[in-house]
Amino acid sequence: MNSVRSTLVGLTTLTLTVAGTSSATANPTPHPTSYTVSTTPGEHLEGIEVTHDGTIYVTSVATGAIYRGSTRSSQLRPWSPAGAGGRTSATGVHVDRWGRVLVAGASTGTFFVYDRTGRLLQTRHVPLAGDSFLNDFAFTHDAVYITDSASGTVYRASLSASGVGPLVPVVRADDFTPKASFINGIAVTPDQQHLIVSDWGVDVTHRVDLSTHHVSPVRIAGGEALGADGLLLRGHTAYAVQTDWTRERTWVRTVRFDATFTTAKVVNDSPEVGFDQSPTTIARDRGRLLWVNSQLNAAVSRPPFTVSEVPAS
Repeated sequence: MNSVRSTLVGLTTLTLTVAGTSSATANPTPHPTSYTVSTTPGEHLEGIEVTHDGTIYVTSVATGAIYRGSTRSSQLRPWSPAGAGGRTSATGVHVDRWGRVLVAGASTGTFFVYDRTGRLLQTRHVPLAGDSFLNDFAFTHDAVYITDSASGTVYRASLSASGVGPLVPVVRADDFTPKASFINGIAVTPDQQHLIVSDWGVDVTHRVDLSTHHVSPVRIAGGEALGADGLLLRGHTAYAVQTDWTRERTWVRTVRFDATFTTAKVVNDSPEVGFDQSPTTIARDRGRLLWVNSQLNAAVSRPPFTVSEVPAS
């Protein structure tokens, strides 16, 4: 009996030890819920990228500065200074599969390509005359698609290990119904056959067929609005930074698309925040969403400028 009891006690101890180890592994040290990006007055932030290893990049639409840090630390640091290489404004930022950091240059009309150290590798310029505001972009396996909010154009640039090709217009303002007002958030469907492009100006989201470049508005059940600033697509679920300009409120709207991405329904709205915060774009970090608090629409902006977790419903 004593031998059996000793064996059972030993097995129980081993089981508890293994369970404890598993629990500790499954519940690592919590990440910060808010990140200080800049304490510079007027440093309105805009774009965000979080990589698989937890590196976070944030851009400033006001100055063009780019900040970098880790999702494990609450303080970001300057990575590329304002105005570097003519980058006086910056919006979308993403890292491609070769590790290059790509940045949309907003009103500069320039698309910037950097290596991981911040060395400028390439610049690509819009080929069309007139105003430009390169805003956000998304990748397929061999191209990057960029929204130009000012001209209502979607540009394509080839993408390979050797670099980024010239910007070529593939969709123009008149191709949208209604005509493009301020196209902004953009995503690529999982099969890489379509773009999802959101018009922030008229609260309409469109599907673009990449083989024909045909554009059609997505029908949202119940006539709900979907006009994203930041747009994140995972499978058939999209997370959109949605703003009600009348009520001066912003929130993340979660929608689920059908199999063909022609219709969608709203499945969740996060708690709202005010224009004092003015979130713009979002990124996923493990099981949570982070958004950029730009303060662009605040009556008076006050440092620090931050990134924070999207509040849970």
